[in-house]
Amino acid sequence: MSDKALSISTGSSSSSTTAQKKEIYTWTASWPVYALASSNLSVMTYAAGSFLEEYSNKIQILQLEQDRGELVVKSTIEHPYPATRLQFAPESLGKEYLATSGDYLRLWTVGADGESKTDGIFSNVSPFSYLAPQTFFSVEAKKFTPNTPPPVPPRSLTRQQTTVLP
Repeated sequence: MSDKALSISTGSSSSSTTAQKKEIYTWTASWPVYALASSNLSVMTYAAGSFLEEYSNKIQILQLEQDRGELVVKSTIEHPYPATRLQFAPESLGKEYLATSGDYLRLWTVGADGESKTDGIFSNVSPFSYLAPQTFFSVEAKKFTPNTPPPVPPRSLTRQQTTVLP
């Protein structure tokens, strides 16, 4: 299998009178695949990120279409630089979120139809510092009770700021 193909086994089996059959679905990307994630909320929904040696990279949201029996691309997200990590939010949040890292930590909302939109770009970079890549993060669901203080918001939610130093 090349670095552009993704095979997924559902682990489920359909029973007939004599044998059981596992289903395997294959999707082939038009670019090398670098990052993968599977949804915790939607069955058979995946995200795959490209590794292109240029600024513009892609993340594709894939979903299984039962009637066609294949994984199809529901949406394509333009992502600056390769996404070093993809992770769907835990199902306890009740909404389909996808977090990506690269130059910044980005949060996306994935609709039921697979369409995606940016919810936020997070950075802890001050205007006078160099941008270091965000290479790792972890999304965890935490439940809060009325007596628990709310979570501390990120230090900054800013747009990219460019500073030219002499």
